Amino acid sequence: MGIDLSPLFHPSSIAVIGASGDKTKFSNRVVEALRALKYPGVIYLVNTNPQAVPGEQVFCQASDIPGDIDLAILFVPARVVPSAIEDCGRKGVKVTIVHGAGFAELGEEGRFLQEDMAKTARASGMRIVGPNCMGIACPSSGINMVTTRYPALEPGGVSFSGQSGWATEYALVGGQDRGLGFSAVVSCGNQADLSIADYLVYFGADPDTKVIGAYVEGFNDGPQFLNAARKVTRQKPVVIWKAGRTPDGARFTQSHTGSIAGAGEVARAVLIQTGVEEAVGIEDLMDALVAFQSPLLPGGRRVGLVVDTGGIGVAACDACEAVGLEIPQLPSKVQQELRAYLSKILRPFAGISNPVDLVWAPVGMEEEIYGRSMEMMAPWVDAFIVAYYPSENHEGLARLLAQMRDRFQKPILSVPPYGHVMQPFMRLSTKMGVPSFDSMERAVRALRRLVHRAEWLG
Repeated sequence: MGIDLSPLFHPSSIAVIGASGDKTKFSNRVVEALRALKYPGVIYLVNTNPQAVPGEQVFCQASDIPGDIDLAILFVPARVVPSAIEDCGRKGVKVTIVHGAGFAELGEEGRFLQEDMAKTARASGMRIVGPNCMGIACPSSGINMVTTRYPALEPGGVSFSGQSGWATEYALVGGQDRGLGFSAVVSCGNQADLSIADYLVYFGADPDTKVIGAYVEGFNDGPQFLNAARKVTRQKPVVIWKAGRTPDGARFTQSHTGSIAGAGEVARAVLIQTGVEEAVGIEDLMDALVAFQSPLLPGGRRVGLVVDTGGIGVAACDACEAVGLEIPQLPSKVQQELRAYLSKILRPFAGISNPVDLVWAPVGMEEEIYGRSMEMMAPWVDAFIVAYYPSENHEGLARLLAQMRDRFQKPILSVPPYGHVMQPFMRLSTKMGVPSFDSMERAVRALRRLVHRAEWLG
């Protein structure tokens, strides 16, 4: 049984400690974002200067607030944090986010301050996010402290935890561009109290979370993480980018979040052992999260390729073979059926053995041609990758692929040309559970992840 983090992600009240009327201050931006998103709970402003936010009621300290407080966010200097934490504890605050830096990432003195802060919080039963973090985002709660300049977020099934504010921001903004929606997001910084393992357990139990992603520099408690990961990966896909693998990267994590980064090969072995999908780099992490938007896993390694240019078919074959996926030749009877069907519509068509190369499908007939071709191929493959030049009916083609996926009960991935131009289609395709990528190589690696998870679960 994990920690109940509902007061963090679904608070009924928030106290902003260090509130300011200065629009350049992060505390001000957070309050503005909460109001822009119509956060339904109560917002309390706290500052030792009661005139800090003109025209607003400002309390001098959390303990002066008459109502209960689920969540407090501290925007105060590190030297003031211990007294603010103590006051929040007296008030009965359930969770506190310590936004500012100046703790373990600065060395021993900062580490002592961080440990003392955590000890004070635990004595009152309060939990801490951070320090040195951006906070949380939860679209269903009307909260986004991470990307306050672009606060609106799509709700969805991805939950994410990142020690780096940059990685967490990238996951949110980049994820939106890729068609991902989010359930809960936390920038967790130094992990003085709550850790990656705690968030992992909470996300694992959260009914709205379908896929879990994380950027990790160091595990505070290796055994705790191992136990959590073993359980959660049986329920949901977990993708982790473990950074700080190189000597230089490990050295810099100490000054970034105060984490002790483990050896790269050890970290990799641990992730594989627990069923976590390892990502290397931010783009690989995002591709993995996109891949797991597929509601289905393949039943094997056989890939059906439907393309409309020969070159991408060749590239697909090379990419599949490089990662251990199979491109089975279709039986001669199926090839004859394809030839009989396509010869009435396409002149010429280039390949019917797999890949099936449709060259240029006539405008307006794409759905019929792709649908019938895939129908003939379906009994002989475990998943499809479809690469094509769609007409303007992006929604129709994306919907067709989603319908074919459900009909065949096999994952389908899409690769349109000119990915930078086809963003609207790619976003829609991914939202419909047909993960979309701007290159065949990225799509193949994504499909390999789905195969790997299916084999690990099996």
